[in-house]
Amino acid sequence: MHQKNKLKLLIKKGSADLNSLMPKINKCLFSPYELIAIVPASTIVGKIQMLSAAEKAFKAFCSDNAISKNLCLEFLLYLYATPKIDEALKLASKKDKRYFLVFGSPCRDLKEMLKCLHELGFREKSWKLRPNLKKLLAIYKSASKLANNATAKKLELAIVEEQAMLRLKHAKAHFEGSSMHASENSASK
Repeated sequence: MHQKNKLKLLIKKGSADLNSLMPKINKCLFSPYELIAIVPASTIVGKIQMLSAAEKAFKAFCSDNAISKNLCLEFLLYLYATPKIDEALKLASKKDKRYFLVFGSPCRDLKEMLKCLHELGFREKSWKLRPNLKKLLAIYKSASKLANNATAKKLELAIVEEQAMLRLKHAKAHFEGSSMHASENSASK
C-alpha cells in the first residue's frame, strides 16, 4: 500500500512555460500519492527547504492529517510554511526564469515521470541558486527575526522550523477535533 512506502524524490533545475505546462501536468500523475511541483527559484532558499517540505507533506497526506486533499498542494503549503492555500499558490505562481521541478512517487520509476515532464515542456538547465535574502525575508515573514544577521543557511533553517511548527499545529488541531468528536459521540450514547 502507498501509505507505508517512503516517497522517492528528485529535484531538478530548469525552465518551463508554466502557462502551457501546468494544465497538462496531471497526465504525469498516476496516483494521488505522487508529487509534481514546479516552483520559482526566487522563492526558494535551498534544497533542505524542499526536501523537508516534501517529507512533511507526504507524511501528513498519508496519515490523513493533511491540510489539503491534494499532495501537490500540501507540498506547497509546507514549502512556503503557511496554512493559507491562496498564499502558497500565489508564491508558486510567480513568474521566473528559473524553476525547481520537485517530483516523487512511493512506487513508480522517477525516470518515467521525468520523461513525461520533459515531453510536456520542462527543460533541464544547470544554474546556481543565489538566494536574494532581502526578497526572501519579505516572503518568509516568520523568519524576520533574522533580519539583521540573515544568511541563506539561517533562513533555510528558520523555514524548516516553521514547516515543523505548521505540521505540529495542524496535527494538534486535527487531534483536538477528533477527540472532541469522540467525546461528543460517547456523551450522546
